[in-house]
Amino acid sequence: LDVARALSVPALVIGGGRDRLLPVRHSRRLAEMVPDVELLELPGVGHVAMLERPDEVSGALATFAGRVLS
Repeated sequence: LDVARALSVPALVIGGGRDRLLPVRHSRRLAEMVPDVELLELPGVGHVAMLERPDEVSGALATFAGRVLS
């Protein structure tokens, strides 16, 4: 958590609503701690969002990268 608080770069946090390894509440908490963060919550998704919803994750990454690199 101390490392997260010290982040000074934009971040994208992706949380799955059905993730039992890292429940989405942890993603929300992380998103609240980091100054420039986007949170993508995917209902019905487990721990491996990029395999379960590749189009949504890819789209979010592309949007995030476009914002950060512009």
